[in-house]
Amino acid sequence: MRMRGSPPCHEDLQAAGKLVPHHPSFLTIFVSHQWLAIEHPDESGEQLAVLQDALANIIEGITKVELDLQAQFIGQHKTLSDQEREEIKEGYIWMDWFSVPQERNSKGTTPSAMGTSPSAIFSPMNFLSERSGTESWTSLDEANKCIQSIPAYVEACQIFVALVPNLTHSSGSQVNYSSWLQRGWCRAEMWCKLLSERSKVPIVVVTASDRAEFDHPMMWMRSPAHQGDFGLESDRRKVSRFIQRALSLKLQRLRESKRKKDLNLYHFFLARADEICGKAICNDTMEEFWRKYMFSSPNDAIQFQVGMTGLACATLSGQTEMMQELLEKGASTKLKLPPLLDVDVFPGFCLLHLAAQGGERCEQALEALLKTRCDPNGMSAQGAPPLGQCLTGRAVDLLVQYRADVNRAGSMVAASPLDACCYRQVAPSVIQRLIEHGAYVSNEQGRCISPLCMLVFHAHGNPLWRETADLLIDAEADPNNKMIMTGALHMAQVISRCWMASRWMATSKEPPMLFKIICNGDTTPLGLAAILGSETMVEYLLTKGAKVHIKNRRSQTVINLASTSQVRELLRHHLFRMRDMMGGATFDSEAERTTVSELSDRQGEPSDRGVVCYHDRGIMSMVI
Repeated sequence: MRMRGSPPCHEDLQAAGKLVPHHPSFLTIFVSHQWLAIEHPDESGEQLAVLQDALANIIEGITKVELDLQAQFIGQHKTLSDQEREEIKEGYIWMDWFSVPQERNSKGTTPSAMGTSPSAIFSPMNFLSERSGTESWTSLDEANKCIQSIPAYVEACQIFVALVPNLTHSSGSQVNYSSWLQRGWCRAEMWCKLLSERSKVPIVVVTASDRAEFDHPMMWMRSPAHQGDFGLESDRRKVSRFIQRALSLKLQRLRESKRKKDLNLYHFFLARADEICGKAICNDTMEEFWRKYMFSSPNDAIQFQVGMTGLACATLSGQTEMMQELLEKGASTKLKLPPLLDVDVFPGFCLLHLAAQGGERCEQALEALLKTRCDPNGMSAQGAPPLGQCLTGRAVDLLVQYRADVNRAGSMVAASPLDACCYRQVAPSVIQRLIEHGAYVSNEQGRCISPLCMLVFHAHGNPLWRETADLLIDAEADPNNKMIMTGALHMAQVISRCWMASRWMATSKEPPMLFKIICNGDTTPLGLAAILGSETMVEYLLTKGAKVHIKNRRSQTVINLASTSQVRELLRHHLFRMRDMMGGATFDSEAERTTVSELSDRQGEPSDRGVVCYHDRGIMSMVI
C-alpha cells in the first residue's frame, strides 16, 4: 500500500480497482482506529503513515511484537513467527474507510446541527451510526447492515490491530490508546475479536511506528462494550445485542470442546456473561445452576475440586445465595486455579482473587468468602495476594477489615498490593484507599520496585494514570528512587545480560522486553518510561522533578536507555533547558551540576522539528 497523504475512501478505491472481495484463503488484518475529524478519519494521512511504518517494521523484524511483562515473567513468550510475518507481507487490510461504503449526498450537516460535539465522535462505526439519522448515506439500510456485520468482519480476519498512535482530533482532543479503550464501538470491535473463533493471535496494539505489542487481557476484561462512551444511547443497545450473539457462539464452541482448559473457560465466560452483556445478576436455582454449568449432578457441582468449581462459578457470577447453598452442603473454599491467561487468571489464584477481580458485582461474594475464614493473605503461584487484584475501594476495606496486610509481598520482585494495583491500572479510588491504610508509596523499605515504576508499565492504556501518579507524588513517593536489583533478581540480571550478549546481540534480533527491563532495571521510573517509550509519562515525571542524569549500574543515563527517537528528543530538549538555566538552577551537589553539563555537551542540539517524527524506511506494498 503506497498511499501518501489523505487516504482515499471506499468509493474511490473501488473505482480504481483496488478493492477485492474477501476470500477465506486470505490473511486479513482488521484495523480498528479512531477518526481524527468528523468528515474524514485521517485527512493528513498521519494515522495511515504510522500503520504503514509499523507493518513494515514488523515484517522486517525491526519491531518485535510480544506479550506484556507479567506474562513473560511466568514463561509466556508469544511473538509473531517468521512465517506469520511473511504472510503479513502478502496480506489484506480491512479498514472501515476503505472497506465500508462512505459516500453521502450533498446535504451538508454541521456538528452543531447534529447536537453532538466533534470530540464525542471518535469511533468509525459510531460515526457511521450517528450520522445516518441526519445525513443520508448511499444506502441507510446498507450502512446498518455494515454495523450489524462487525462480528462477521472481525471473524473473517486472522489478525486484529488497534491503531492508536498519540494524535490530535480536529476538536483539539487527544486520540490515543486510552481514548480508544473508552469508546463504545471500539470496545465492541475488541470484544468481537476476543469472542471470535480466530482468537489465537492476541490483539496487536500499535502506538507508534516503532512500537507494537500484544494487548493484555486485564485491559479488556474491565472494559465491557456496553459501558463504553456512545454518542447515542440506542447504539449501546445495538452493541449489547450483537455482543450477546457473539458470546453465545463462543460458549457453544467451548461447550462442545473436549479440552479441560475449554471447560474452565466455558465456566468463566458463562459466570461473567451477564456482566459482559450488561445484565443484572441472575440468581439460579440449584437445578438451573448445575445444568447450566454442565456439572453431571448437584453433587458434582458441590464436590468438583479442579479448576472452575461450582463455588468458583457462583463467586464470579456474584450469586451469593448459591454460594451459601454450596458452602452449607460442603463445597470447599480451598481452591488453586490453573492458569487461564486469556482471561487474566494466573496460576494459583484462589476464590478471593476471583472475587476481588469481579469488582462491584462481587463485593458481597468477597465478604461471604471472608466470613468463611478464607485467608486474605493467601498468595498465588507468583506471590500475588488478593488485595492486589481489587477493583473497588470497598473490596480493599473488606480485605483489610479481615486482616489483609497492605504491604505483604511474596514475589521475586517483592511487589506489594499497591504495586500490583498500579500495574493493573485500577481506579485512583482504590489507590487512595490503599495509601490511607498505610501502603508504602516508595521502595525505601528494601523492596525491589516502587508503585511509580509499576504505574509506568501500562500508563499508555490507563485514562486515569495521571490522577494515580498525583496521588503517589502527594503521598511523598520519590520519582528518583531506583529499582533495587538484589538477591535472585540481581542474579537474573547478570544471567540476562550474559544471555543477551551471547545470543541476541550476535543475531541482531530484538530481545524480549523482559530482558531489556531486567538488564537495565536498576533505574528510576523515568528510566523505565524511557525504555518503554512512554512519552507522556516521561513528560509528567520531568515536571515532577525526575532527574535525567541518574545512572544505573552500567553507567547508563535515561537518555542512553530511551528506546524511541521521540523520547530521546524529548529528553534532549529537557537537558538543554537545564543547561541554559545552569546559572540559576538548583542542584543537589556540584557533582550533579557537572554531570548535567557533561551530558548536554555530549548531546547534539535538539531537533527544530519537534519531538514527534516518523522515519521513511520504504513502505510495504499491500493489496486491499
